[in-house]
Amino acid sequence: MPVDRVADAMQDVFGLKMSTATVENITRTCSFEVDQVVKNIEVFLQKADVRGSDETGLTINGKTNWAHTL
Repeated sequence: MPVDRVADAMQDVFGLKMSTATVENITRTCSFEVDQVVKNIEVFLQKADVRGSDETGLTINGKTNWAHTL
């Protein structure tokens, strides 16, 4: 999602006025913080005996799209 839309959503949903620079800074900080967690999950999934996947349909602008999870 573009940072300007994230900033708009924060205003609309939570009443928080944010600049796009703030959204970018938060995104950078959070991505750094979760990087090791994501790597640990990846290693766990690679070693797992059982893996799962799923998909669900969602409509965007009148067109069906698919979201896949592994």
